[in-house]
Amino acid sequence: MDDLNYSQFLNAFDITFLIICLISIFFGIKNGLLKSFFNLIKWILIFFILKNCFTLLRPVADQYISNETLSDVTIFLITLITSYIFISFLLRLFIGFLQPKKKGIVDMGLGAILGIFRGYIVVVITLIFINQNLSSSLLDDFMDNSSFAELVNIGIDFFEHIPRNLDEIGI
Repeated sequence: MDDLNYSQFLNAFDITFLIICLISIFFGIKNGLLKSFFNLIKWILIFFILKNCFTLLRPVADQYISNETLSDVTIFLITLITSYIFISFLLRLFIGFLQPKKKGIVDMGLGAILGIFRGYIVVVITLIFINQNLSSSLLDDFMDNSSFAELVNIGIDFFEHIPRNLDEIGI
């Protein structure tokens, strides 16, 4: 039993993934089902905005920033912050009309489940950005021997194919 080493089960990627998901679960319990549902939708909308903004903003950013990596990081951060603030503002107005005064145990439990999905989406969005714009070798080294790498790779593949499939349908 002395040979048991926790690094066999969890590496830095796993711990980061678990911390993000746990924080998101706590926010899901605190917010309840309705807020967690709208927060999940917010992150999905932010993903689509980030996915589509590079083709629109790259010509503008390239005029002012010559380094392509710095340009990508700048576009990502400005778009992320702007869309997060704008969508959060709209959702706060909308939730203000619909949010019940008391939360029950079912409301908090379902909020926690949606919190897991939100944490997962945040991790996937971050890793897609790192993989496409910074360095895929950095990502491979970080996820090497991870317990959650396969689960996250499924999400990355899913989110990379959604916009292509929507373009084929004509949406």
